[in-house]
Amino acid sequence: MDDTPVTRPDHARLPADHLPGASPAVPAATGRAAATREKLRLSREKLRAHRENMRLKRQFERLHRDFPRLGGPLHRLSKPGWAMVRIPVGIMFVVGGLLSILPVFGLWMLPVGLLLLAVDVPSMRRPVSAAMIRLRRRADVYRQRRKSKRK
Repeated sequence: MDDTPVTRPDHARLPADHLPGASPAVPAATGRAAATREKLRLSREKLRAHRENMRLKRQFERLHRDFPRLGGPLHRLSKPGWAMVRIPVGIMFVVGGLLSILPVFGLWMLPVGLLLLAVDVPSMRRPVSAAMIRLRRRADVYRQRRKSKRK
């Protein structure tokens, strides 16, 4: 065997964050275990974001099923690429919902506007979809009570 020492390239002595293509999100001195934890954390965040997106999408589908005249345009607006239209329309619906004391506007506009805004604002997705589910359940209970009182 050859007893000559193995020479390393210059970048092998640098911290990992100085290597070409290294991610600044993973600190240099953390090692392989920390990098794995970081990847798991990122994958959990992606999974949570995917679940929130799917939950919001189900709210749009339910709205489309319950109110076909309103659901059709909302379904079109919720598609990717409509953000330049969706955001102003969502803001107008929220403002219209806040002005529900006037005869032209209604309180129904508030959740629709929030639902439209939640498509583009990730931090709104979870609370808006949870509020939509709660409102829908309360409306179902209210309808059932009214039905039972009529009989």
